[in-house]
Formats: sequence, structure tokens, C-alpha cells
Amino acid sequence: MTHTLDYACAPNRFEAVRRMAATYPTLTRPEFISLVAAHLAFEDARWGRMSVLNGPVSTHSLGYRVAPVDKAASEQRVIVVRIIGGSDGLPEGIIWKDYGEVDGRWYDVQPVEFKDTPDQPNQPAQPATLEERVEALEKTLLSVIDFIRALAQVFEGVR
Repeated sequence: MTHTLDYACAPNRFEAVRRMAATYPTLTRPEFISLVAAHLAFEDARWGRMSVLNGPVSTHSLGYRVAPVDKAASEQRVIVVRIIGGSDGLPEGIIWKDYGEVDGRWYDVQPVEFKDTPDQPNQPAQPATLEERVEALEKTLLSVIDFIRALAQVFEGVR
């Protein structure tokens, strides 16, 4: 990881992350990191997902954008915050480790609001309209279709 000299910090949201972990203890790590990123992005659009260099999207860290969002992805300054420990000498469980800026790639997330209501504490808010639900489903299906096409191309080359 490459740190820059003009170090900035991401806002400390450890308590929100800890509360979500307590509310959703059975989520897998990828599900949990997606949930946290979506909730924090609802509160502050600078939160999102990230990967270090050309690696896969992180399943233990979030990204916090500190440069203007209108810049190209390669020009955006991103701070990495690790929220799931258990490796690299870090304790197991939910943590808050701000690594500062690193060379990486930024990924926006779809913000999701969480509501505290007596009947459904901390449940994700559902899309308000049928049209929004259909649109979300269409995006998901298109992603699946693209993935299947990519697999088909790989297998065509194997024959």
C-alpha cells in the first residue's frame, strides 16, 4: 500500500458498523461489507467499496473518497478503512483501522437507508415504488446475463 504525505482521515463510523454486526450476525463477510457500504453511503456519498491496485473488491475494507467526485476514477483520492479483522496481525471481529490513502480502485455503491422501527429494527428500506423494484431487478438480471456471456466466451476458447 502506498500512503500519501497529505494524510486525511475518514469519519469514524465504528459504532454504526458495530451495531450492524450485532444486528446481522449471520451475514457472510461479502454480504456484511456490502450492507455497511450501502448504509454509510446513504449517510455520506463518499463511502463506497474499493480494491487495492487491480485486485478484487475488498471483503474486509471500505473506501472513503476525499477528492471531488467529478474527477476521473484514477484521480480520486481514496482512504481505506478496514472494518473486519482476523488477518495481518489484526484482532478477530469488527474493527476500525484507517490506513489512509492507498493506491486502489474506487467503486460506488447503491445507498440504502436503514430505519429503526419497533417492528423491524435496522431493516433496509424497500424501494418506494414498483418501478424502482423492477429497475433494480433489471440491473441485477443484466449483470447475471453479462456474467453468463463472459463464461460462455471462456468455455468457447476451451474447446
